Amino acid sequence: MRGARGACVLPIRVRDADRAAGPSMPFTAHVPPPLSDAMLAAFTRSLGVLSGGGVRAAAILALIRQGGPRIHPPSMPRSEALRRIAETLLADPSRPVQDVCTMHGVGESMLARGFRAETGWTPQRWRARHELSRAAERIVREGSVAAGAARTVYSSPQAFARAFRREWGIAPGHLLGRDAARSGAPVAPRPPASRTDAHAWPTPAATGALPEGGMGKPPGRRAATIDLQCSPYHVVLWVVGGSATLAVDGREMAVAADELACLPAGRDVSLRAGAESSVLPVGWLPGGIDMAGGAIARLGPEAREALIRLSAWTYAGVEPSGIDDPRRALQRALGLAEFAEVPAAVVDATYALLRRLARNPRDHRPVDVLAAEVEIDPAALRRAVEVLTGSPLPVWRTRLRMAWARRMLRDGARPSQVARGLGYADAAGFSRAFTRVHGRPPTAFRAVETSAVPP
Repeated sequence: MRGARGACVLPIRVRDADRAAGPSMPFTAHVPPPLSDAMLAAFTRSLGVLSGGGVRAAAILALIRQGGPRIHPPSMPRSEALRRIAETLLADPSRPVQDVCTMHGVGESMLARGFRAETGWTPQRWRARHELSRAAERIVREGSVAAGAARTVYSSPQAFARAFRREWGIAPGHLLGRDAARSGAPVAPRPPASRTDAHAWPTPAATGALPEGGMGKPPGRRAATIDLQCSPYHVVLWVVGGSATLAVDGREMAVAADELACLPAGRDVSLRAGAESSVLPVGWLPGGIDMAGGAIARLGPEAREALIRLSAWTYAGVEPSGIDDPRRALQRALGLAEFAEVPAAVVDATYALLRRLARNPRDHRPVDVLAAEVEIDPAALRRAVEVLTGSPLPVWRTRLRMAWARRMLRDGARPSQVARGLGYADAAGFSRAFTRVHGRPPTAFRAVETSAVPP
């Protein structure tokens, strides 16, 4: 997608669980001015998809009044040989795929490759989606979820509901207006896509200093908070509407609508916004810059478009052409100078290294190895990291791993899985490190966070 000159594009990403939910064809919809703040709020929440959060597809589609529920089976394979196998799979949904392969004289791995190439799905998922789409037709036709589940291979209504939600991103009762608001969310198949991290810099999105899971939801939303945390970067937030309360080291201060606020680096910060408030992260600044916490500027309406564009640039990778980078743009907007004490070449090399480390929290290599990689003296690298982030490299790495840990726990990963993913020697060592930083063990954190999934 290419925007016209001067345009600003905000990608609103839905939750991973809803990745199959959406329109069957591209569309455009006019967003009237009264909804602009709600769409900004949805964009802010959708930033969490890059770290496992996001918004419901149904909520976005309802906001712009798009369509009614439509569930379609995936397409049949194109080749004649695979089409015959597909018909066999559909004729007896309970028959193991291995038996079908034996009947047609084809290996399982070869069949899987063929189905992926021609339909986008494995044979098992392809057949499941066909069966569930037929069940959806019966649910709508007979007005009963039980009627849809009755003639399927699933062992219980609960197993059927879990499979339905996994494949279509909604509960089967949604088709009858239950278990969800009548949102008019069209649901259509889409080949599964691999997840990528769109952050090009080790920004607060990578280190946990983003409003993960809740800044600004559409009308009727719950209050939004940033949990108590400590970031190696200054994070600049814009209160688009309503108000917010920012706490820095336990001292609370109010931030009003149209004000920019700074969550200062290296200090314990939290933020609470009212249910009807919208808060947008604008960007981040090096922790070595001297910045006070709390409200730092009041904005006029002329700054609105520039701030929205800056936020999209920083956190969603929507880059204007011909400009250097969003960090420098934000520094210029706030009248802050670049560092004179660290050479520009060292700054660029250090940020490149931090970017790579932010994407790979398992990287435990010592500083002398990292310095050799970017051709910087180890002492110069240590100094540059401390000036640019406001923290020594070991502290920055710990905060990075804890941000990844929060993200993975919110996604439902078990502490043992998180420990392996972050390169800890054992789960006990990870649990001690997490508890030391957060004041509670990862099991308690996971239980609270996964039980409070946003609507």
